[in-house]
Amino acid sequence: MNKIKALLIIKAVIFSLALPGNALSQNKEPVINPARKLPVIIDFLPETNKKLSTNSVTVAQTTFMFLEAYADTVRLHADRQAYLQSTYWRNRYYTDSRGIYKMRDNSSRRKSGLEIFADTTQCLTIDLEDYSWFRSTVYLPSEGYRVDSVKTKELYARWLQRPRNYIQAVPVFLANNTNDTLFLDFQDHNALMIQEALDENGNWRPIEYWQYSKCGNSYGETGILPHYFIMVKVNKYYGDFETLLRVKLRNGEKVIYSNSFKGSINKAQFAPQAWGNDTDFPDPLLNRLSN
Repeated sequence: MNKIKALLIIKAVIFSLALPGNALSQNKEPVINPARKLPVIIDFLPETNKKLSTNSVTVAQTTFMFLEAYADTVRLHADRQAYLQSTYWRNRYYTDSRGIYKMRDNSSRRKSGLEIFADTTQCLTIDLEDYSWFRSTVYLPSEGYRVDSVKTKELYARWLQRPRNYIQAVPVFLANNTNDTLFLDFQDHNALMIQEALDENGNWRPIEYWQYSKCGNSYGETGILPHYFIMVKVNKYYGDFETLLRVKLRNGEKVIYSNSFKGSINKAQFAPQAWGNDTDFPDPLLNRLSN
C-alpha cells in the first residue's frame, strides 16, 4: 500500500510540472512530429539576401498565406485577400447532401491539438511595404474635411509605385494532424503569434509584440480541417547575438510554442519597455515573458 501511495505522489508531481502554467513546462522544448512531409513552398515574391536588423522590439506581422490540405508543393497566391476569403468560408461552412448550407460542427470550439513547426530549410520573402499605409490625403482649402480627390488620386498612384522593401522570411506551419476540425483565432487574417529568443541567461524573452486591433470586426476564427494546415511567414532577423528563436501562438486561452531554431538578433530587441509601452492592449498571455 505504501508503494502505491508513493507512486501516486510521484505521478502527481510529474503532472504538476507538465501543466502549461508551470515555468519549467513553458521553457521545455516542445516535441514536434509533423505527421507528413512539409511541402515545398513556391513564393510569388522575388528572392532576397536581406534580413531584418533592428534595435527595438517590432510589431509581429503573421498574415495567413495558405490554408489547404497537405500537398508536396504549395504555390502561394499574390491576391491573398481574395484567396483567404474563399478558403475561410469553405473551411467553416459546407453544403450537405440535400444542398443545405451549414456551418461545420463546432459546438466544442476545439482549439487544442494544433502543431507549430518553423521550417528553416526554406527561405521565403516578406515585403515590409505591404504593412505600410497611404497617409497623404489632401483636403480642399476652406472646405473643412472635404477631400481633394484629384490630388489625392495622383499621390496615391505615386505611392503604389513606391520601392519595395524585401526581407527574408521563415515559413511557419500551423498543422492539424488530428481527425477533427480545429479552430484558430485570428485578427484580420493574422495568427496571434510572436517570436521569442533565448537571452544570455537562458530565458525566453519576446523580440516581437502583438498589436491588437480596436475594431471588433477584426476578430474571428477559422476552421482547419483534418490534415489541413495554415502557413504564415515570420521575419528573419540578423544581429550580433547568435541564439535560438521560437514562435509563440495564442489560440483562445491556450499558448503553443514551436520548435526552436538557430538565428541571430541584436540584444536591444530584448528591451521589455519597447513592446510594453507601445501595446494598446497588453496581453498577459502573448506579450509577457515566458520564463
